[in-house]
Amino acid sequence: MPPGYETEEGEYGVIFRNELNDRFLSIGYSVFLDADKTNPFYSASDAEKARDEFLDAAFGADGYELLSAEYARVDGAEAYLIRCAVNENGETDTDGIVAAVPAQGGFGYYIICGVWARSDAAGKAEIDAAIASLRRTGTVGTRFALFSSEELGFRMLYEKALAERFAIQEASDSSVMSAFFFPVTQNPGSLLEVERASYAENAEEAMAGYQESVYGRIDPDAQATELLDVTVGKTVYLVREYAVHFNGGELWLTYRAVDMEGAATR
Repeated sequence: MPPGYETEEGEYGVIFRNELNDRFLSIGYSVFLDADKTNPFYSASDAEKARDEFLDAAFGADGYELLSAEYARVDGAEAYLIRCAVNENGETDTDGIVAAVPAQGGFGYYIICGVWARSDAAGKAEIDAAIASLRRTGTVGTRFALFSSEELGFRMLYEKALAERFAIQEASDSSVMSAFFFPVTQNPGSLLEVERASYAENAEEAMAGYQESVYGRIDPDAQATELLDVTVGKTVYLVREYAVHFNGGELWLTYRAVDMEGAATR
């Protein structure tokens, strides 16, 4: 940052203010693009898909007018930059920029927000230069870890705290590829399986296949709940639970299925 800015620690990062020239810049880090923490950031294209929510969080739903949006290189990474006119007390004589720069490690991003007077060409250049000067110096310490497999065709985040109790194993048969997250203690009470159900045309067909598997291979007397639609963020899952008897005990199985890029995933 050039001289003339006061620095303070904010709730979500570092804030730089130049009161004399009415310039503002902030930088923070986030794993998710939404307040509900259901939409993770893996690449700049995720910020483009969530552009409206991204700007609403920065300037308020009625606080801006979109001017342009583009991809740009910042520290060698593909970032997403959005420029807008900022509404302040009904006036739009202030311009702003929001940049999403991918963090190192495969997920998460730095969010940079700058504001300056529209007539302040030097302020625009100053803030643009500050954004371009960003250098990432390593992975950010978070409570999340990334599981990603090109072979399985999906990636997901899980909390590091589970890593001490869960291990990851990839298994396959002739038609299904799955990732298993299971307790290291081999406690059968907890098991998470994620698979790309390439054998199903959609989530409904996948759920029908799961039900057939439960009754045919696990417990013909299993008790099933109604099939429900459950919304998490912008994603709608089909959900059904089963109470089954297995190895002399009773277990609860919860199945969720969602259509993603033309293939069902559960």
